[in-house]
Amino acid sequence: MSTKATLRTFLIVCAGILGLSMLLATRPAEAAPDAFGLTTKVEPAGKGTVDVSPPPPYSENQVVTLTATPIAGWQFDKWVLASDGDLIWWNENWDYRVTVTAAAAGYARKDKPAEFTLNFTQLWSSLGKTGTLDPNSIRVVEVDGDGAVIDDAVPFQFDQAKDFNAASKATGTLVLIMKGNTPAGAQRRYQVYFDVTGKGFAPPSVPAQVVLTQGVVDEGASAFKIETNTATYFYHIKGGGLSSLNDQGGNDWISYKSNVPGNGGSSAASPMPSRPTTAATFTPARIP
Repeated sequence: MSTKATLRTFLIVCAGILGLSMLLATRPAEAAPDAFGLTTKVEPAGKGTVDVSPPPPYSENQVVTLTATPIAGWQFDKWVLASDGDLIWWNENWDYRVTVTAAAAGYARKDKPAEFTLNFTQLWSSLGKTGTLDPNSIRVVEVDGDGAVIDDAVPFQFDQAKDFNAASKATGTLVLIMKGNTPAGAQRRYQVYFDVTGKGFAPPSVPAQVVLTQGVVDEGASAFKIETNTATYFYHIKGGGLSSLNDQGGNDWISYKSNVPGNGGSSAASPMPSRPTTAATFTPARIP
C-alpha cells in the first residue's frame, strides 16, 4: 500500500498493531540549511518494512511516497504521524497508550493525587478498533517534555465505573500520585499504557498509600493504627475518636491521655467530632 504525505509536524497518542510512526521535519546536521529528514518505524518491530521514495534530505513541502510491506501472517494497519517524543515507547509488550497532563493549578503541591476519567472503549473506537480491556494491563509512567520516561513506577489505581464492562464500556477514574514536589505553575505529563485481554499481564505492583493495622494499643486503649505517607493516626475503638496523630517528625498533634480525669489531653489543634444535639459540635474524645 502506498501513500503520499507532505512534510508537516503531527502528534498522536496511540499506536496500532502494525502502525508506521514517522518523525517529520527533523533537520539533519549534515544536510543543507533548508533540508529536512524523515524517520520511519514499524510497530511491532520486525513485522514489516517501509520503502521511502525519494530518500532524504527533502525541501519543505516536498512530496514523499512511502510503501508499507508487512511480513507473512501480518497485514498493514495504518500510518501514524508522530513527533519525536511519540516514537519513544516505554515497553514493547504494550500496544496502546494515552497521554494525560496534570497541573498544580497555581499552588505548590507535594505528593498530590490527580484524577482522570478514562474510557478505553472510546479510545479504541477513535483508532477504528474494538477491544476488551485487561485491567491488569494498566500502567502509568511519567515523561518529560521530549517524551523520555523519567518515572516508570507512578503510584495509581483505576476505579471502575458502576456500569463498567471490559468489552463495551471500559470506563472509570484513574487516580495517580504526582510524586514529590510540583511547583505552582508546573504541568506534569503522564502516559497511561493499556492493552487487551489474552496477553497474560500480571497485576500492577503499586505500594499501598494507606496501611491499616488492627489490634494495637495507644494511650492505654485498643485502637486502629492508620499509616500514610505524611502521618500516622491512632483511632480509639471504644472512644470513637483519634487518640494520636504523629507527623513525620514524631510530633503528636493530639496527645490524648486516658489517665487524666474528664476529657484529657491537648487536642485543640485536632478536635474530635461528637454526636450533635441541636447543632453540630466538636469536642475531644473520651473513652468510657
